[in-house]
Amino acid sequence: GLGDVYKRQGLALSLQRQHKPAVEAFMRSLGLLYQQPEIHLNLGLSLAASGHSQQAEQAVKNALSIQPDFERARVALQKIQQSIAKAMLQRVNANN
Repeated sequence: GLGDVYKRQGLALSLQRQHKPAVEAFMRSLGLLYQQPEIHLNLGLSLAASGHSQQAEQAVKNALSIQPDFERARVALQKIQQSIAKAMLQRVNANN
């Protein structure tokens, strides 16, 4: 269906490092296929790659809420959270 078309489009765009259009495609896909954790994960990865760590974290958490044993999402969430913590630490150090 159309949701799968958007999902494939998002994957192709993310492989080409076109993360903003990939995010848009994954969002369209989720509008039709919300219960697919893989799409939430891919959305999160594209958001993280485009510098939107907070939104990326939420997207990956959505994947895990649908499928709690989704190991790739768990690993991605850990990396995203480490990235957020590192950025916060850098801001604190820059202000001191």
